[in-house]
Amino acid sequence: MSVMCVMKEKISHMNLTETEELYFYKQCLYAGDMEKNPGVAEWDSDEIKKAQLEGISRRLQGLCLNLSRLPTS
Repeated sequence: MSVMCVMKEKISHMNLTETEELYFYKQCLYAGDMEKNPGVAEWDSDEIKKAQLEGISRRLQGLCLNLSRLPTS
């Protein structure tokens, strides 16, 4: 099974609310850099879910970094 499929399933099984989804989107987009986007720190809901979202975003960033190193031709 593809790594991306596993990540997709993990994200879909979390049943994110709109606020959590926005937080996850910004975490992935800005790579956790709070200086670029201070609005990310405003979500203070469940700390466990917040840590899960941060972990998944770090895994996705690492996956994209590894994919970008593959030869294209």
